[in-house]
Amino acid sequence: MSDHLLPIRVQPRAAHEKIMGLHEGRLKVALHAPPVDNAANQALCALLAKAFRVPKSNVSVIKGEKSREKLVRITGATDAVIQSFKHQWGFQEKK
Repeated sequence: MSDHLLPIRVQPRAAHEKIMGLHEGRLKVALHAPPVDNAANQALCALLAKAFRVPKSNVSVIKGEKSREKLVRITGATDAVIQSFKHQWGFQEKK
């Protein structure tokens, strides 16, 4: 288990919260929360924590806190969970 970085594009104020898929090299995520008072970032971290089966405290926005394009660090997810997630959403391994 180690840290994993995930490029994200957020769509705040969506009708439903869900991972929408890969879009221009970033994972597009729809969030119900508005981009006010860090609500969208908190919702993003909660959604990804559930997807990666880690506590919310293990997911953090490390770049782009006030932007739609973010870089998220996930700590403590097993390699199997990470690989399954990347395969499910079409991430290609960089060589």
